[in-house]
Amino acid sequence: QVSYTITAMIVHCIVDCEKGIARKLTPIEYERLFGFPDNYTLINGYSDAPRYKALGNSMAVPVIRWLGERIASVDYNK
Repeated sequence: QVSYTITAMIVHCIVDCEKGIARKLTPIEYERLFGFPDNYTLINGYSDAPRYKALGNSMAVPVIRWLGERIASVDYNK
């Protein structure tokens, strides 16, 4: 299977292999993948479009945490 690079132009989806049905990831699924709590980007009265944009402009919290810990460990060992 092929895993494409995440870009603003590609819509990512989940495929049910048994049924062959694809659906777009929900904002909550993106939040979970990025390490945010559920409904972190939810603003009442707005559609999901701003949520998708905010998540597309963010960085994965676990990755940033790991990078920070690695940088701290290198600085500590000097």
